[in-house]
Amino acid sequence: MKVAVICSNGKVGKLVVVEALASGFDVTGFARSENKSGAKNFVQKDIFALTKDDLSGFDFVVDAFGAWAKEDLPNHGKSLDHLCALLSGSKTRLVIIGALVFQNPVERNKSAVPKTKKQNLSCNSFQHLKIYCEIPKQVRK
Repeated sequence: MKVAVICSNGKVGKLVVVEALASGFDVTGFARSENKSGAKNFVQKDIFALTKDDLSGFDFVVDAFGAWAKEDLPNHGKSLDHLCALLSGSKTRLVIIGALVFQNPVERNKSAVPKTKKQNLSCNSFQHLKIYCEIPKQVRK
């Protein structure tokens, strides 16, 4: 299975790349700065500059976009709209990865979930995705 990880250089994106590679997926990272994700295949491009051609041929696109400054929060919706428009009419599935967000900026970097539980949740998600991919397409309809 071919997986594109959007914003692969971010905290969540890097974890997604690691788990996807460990699960045996063919992973391509996308980010606006040079590759820091561990993905062997990489495209340096801003999320808002991506085109349909950039995302064609992937079975799944994982959106790991994150913006935490108050003025950047509207970009969550804009980026999602952009990705949906690019993938509309294709067979590529969009997977949106969320993150815990705290009201207090000081608490933002602290986790409410122990590390082992987060890793298990991530690992389980990719195991479910892998199982889903192995189900014949006619059964999934």
